[in-house]
Amino acid sequence: MQSQIFEGQDVEFEQPVDVILWASRTYLLAVSRKKSIPAVLSTTFDEARLSYLYKALIRVLERLVVSTTVTLTVHEAKCPCKTFYEQALITALRGLQKGKPNEYRVAMAAILPPTAVRLAYNDMSIIASALSDIERFWPTATPAESTLSEARSAMPYSRSVH
Repeated sequence: MQSQIFEGQDVEFEQPVDVILWASRTYLLAVSRKKSIPAVLSTTFDEARLSYLYKALIRVLERLVVSTTVTLTVHEAKCPCKTFYEQALITALRGLQKGKPNEYRVAMAAILPPTAVRLAYNDMSIIASALSDIERFWPTATPAESTLSEARSAMPYSRSVH
């Protein structure tokens, strides 16, 4: 099944963290299907002058694939659900953004062994810092849009959406 994420078309990001989720899903889907990594990934980050962020993210994802302690369930790019490993990554990034490395360690320990958590720290710090920079300049939604977005995220979705 060829999904839209491999074509690189019509992917819209509501929040900067959605870019990270899209890239991780695209990468992990390609790896799990034993296909080459779509060029749209590196192109997207290169065009935004964020190749350092992309390289750090790939190193984290490679580490995740090799040493994860949980089953990696990867959803299609447009699926509104966040899997367990995605929630852990986001929580870890938010912890680093707030200057709380213990939050990072606890979140990452849920998906990686302790050594891998330590090894991923520098790359996750790079991603968290870049994400903070992006969020500062990201256009904010109008109140009506944010209410709609919040309502959409609270809607239950069936498993068939994945």
